[in-house]
Amino acid sequence: MSNSHSIPVLELGANEFIGAALLVPAFTSNLSTWWLTISNEGLITQQVRQKQPPKYNGEIITLKRQLSSSQLASICKTLNAIGFFEFGDEYSCGWTGLEQTKLVVRIVDKVKAVLSYGPHAAAQEGDKHMQGYVKLWDEIEDLAPFDPDADY
Repeated sequence: MSNSHSIPVLELGANEFIGAALLVPAFTSNLSTWWLTISNEGLITQQVRQKQPPKYNGEIITLKRQLSSSQLASICKTLNAIGFFEFGDEYSCGWTGLEQTKLVVRIVDKVKAVLSYGPHAAAQEGDKHMQGYVKLWDEIEDLAPFDPDADY
């Protein structure tokens, strides 16, 4: 890491097929950032840099969660349905104060990374790729072990 506010480059290991990162949070009191990977066997490993009330210390915590085979299959189904590998590399919305996110997917030897600023706003404005991106993002975020309301 180059400084206390940056996160590592989101890269997938040999046994990982999805990576997701909240690079910059939306304008809110919770300034936590996080990055996660999902292994081929469905193990989510999530690292969170905590910057939320009452802890703004930037401590990094690591959380893990095992997905069921049906949860893993649902992610794969969503990936196929949205055509993730057809997306562009970067998307942005004209609004300010929104989150910046990144998704990386590997299927066999093919890797695709998409960086998005304000994906939910872009999806609401009718961007079809961002609608698919948000569908996948929300599914992954819902399965992630980090709960911003929990006390770690």
